[in-house]
Amino acid sequence: MGLLKRSAHDSLPFETLAQKFKVIETAMRPVIVPYDREARDALSALEFAETCGGIARRLQPYLVQVPQPAYDALYGAHAIQPVAEKRYGEQFMRLINPELYSAQFGLRWDNPTFLRAESLVI
Repeated sequence: MGLLKRSAHDSLPFETLAQKFKVIETAMRPVIVPYDREARDALSALEFAETCGGIARRLQPYLVQVPQPAYDALYGAHAIQPVAEKRYGEQFMRLINPELYSAQFGLRWDNPTFLRAESLVI
């Protein structure tokens, strides 16, 4: 902090700061869990929105951070998929297997292909 206090705004010691400080790196990825109508409406709005900032703020309460291996497993099992991928890439990843979310326990990623037996009955 002393380096910053003693430096002028136009001569910040970025190289020294980079060497001395480490940013905590995380391998967590966000997944949107649309467990109610508000979240589903916001995700639908993303498809047609000119800008996504306001919608992204509306979706923040529905974000769950998952470790990269769990994210990869969910993606590989087609339990998550991008919303408006052509516009946003993988910025907005939506849980599409609602069986993996419980209001009591949260998002389960230990078995991303899980389906309850009663959901298989026609």
